[in-house]
Amino acid sequence: MENQLIIDTLNQLIEEERFDYAQQIVFQNSHLHNNVEFNDAYATLLYLLDKYEMALNVLKYNLELIGVKNNNTHWLTVTYFQMANCYAALGFNSKAEVLYDLCLTENEKFEYGLTFNHSNKARSIIS
Repeated sequence: MENQLIIDTLNQLIEEERFDYAQQIVFQNSHLHNNVEFNDAYATLLYLLDKYEMALNVLKYNLELIGVKNNNTHWLTVTYFQMANCYAALGFNSKAEVLYDLCLTENEKFEYGLTFNHSNKARSIIS
């Protein structure tokens, strides 16, 4: 429960744009870097601070955690979406597009009228 309180506090600080305090929470709780939800909040903070490369590193680590801990697809989708945002911010639009594509179901793609001209493989763009 204490860990969830820390994560909730971190998310609240980010939402309130109190980034200095949020960074302190991250640094004081390095033991939570094995927690996918904590890392997601940390990556969000880094993204908002325009530290896209650092955010990508945290998100790539999250992918490893998701694979090891066999977490649900929710966190996989969230991580791909965050990574896509970072790649787009860095100007790597083709990498971003592949990841955005992975976030959408076939029904969502049909509903939004989206088509992408590439395979649905994330492995080649993540490394």
